[in-house]
Amino acid sequence: MGTYVKGLISRMSDDSYRTGERRIENLYESEKTISWAAYEEARLLNDPALFVELSSLIDSTDDNNTKHHAYFILGHNAKNIKDLNATKYLLKKLAEEKDKTILVTILDRLAELYKPREFDTSYIYKMTSHRNWQIRGAAFEALTNNENQVEDFLIDKLITTEKKDDIKPLLTSLLHVGTAKSIPHVEKHLKNRQPFIKSYSINVLTTIMLREKFTFEDIQKQLKVSMDFVQTHFDRLDTLTRPG
Repeated sequence: MGTYVKGLISRMSDDSYRTGERRIENLYESEKTISWAAYEEARLLNDPALFVELSSLIDSTDDNNTKHHAYFILGHNAKNIKDLNATKYLLKKLAEEKDKTILVTILDRLAELYKPREFDTSYIYKMTSHRNWQIRGAAFEALTNNENQVEDFLIDKLITTEKKDDIKPLLTSLLHVGTAKSIPHVEKHLKNRQPFIKSYSINVLTTIMLREKFTFEDIQKQLKVSMDFVQTHFDRLDTLTRPG
């Protein structure tokens, strides 16, 4: 393991306060820690040489904490340099890893990585039926950013699921890839008994309707939201939209 990667992984595990930071009134503030800064550093990496080093580390270690950090670094680096080899590697490792935290970490990274049509995403689909709700949720979102069409699958899951924990990640996935055909199925959750889901559905619908070229006025009228609310979503539309 290279000196830089070794040091970064060590810092990602260090929850002590950075030099110059101090605890105020016994309140723990994670953003003041060494690990917080290290994670922010990892998110910005864009070095093509890191893939070989990180994949070799992952393949050779049995320490799940080291693996978790290495997958995090590898995934963000891959996103920043659009490294399809790293994406293919993460898909392969999804079929090999068993630890829940590691599986969620891999799936979270795959959600932000483009997956060409020829890439095997079968294990992501398999994970959408996992007994663990966190893995299922991460898998739904990992299906996005996909050259293959996944909207119909997500709609069907939203219609048929009996698991309340699946609703939020399914809505998030449709926020990213949903078209006009998703609208009536998301609209049903405007009457959801959970206040958060009801409110979140408005965000999802606003994003989809903007993508489908609804006017600001129509969105404001139909969803009973402010023009500022619609404008905020419009300003973020490119970021919120993924293929799939």
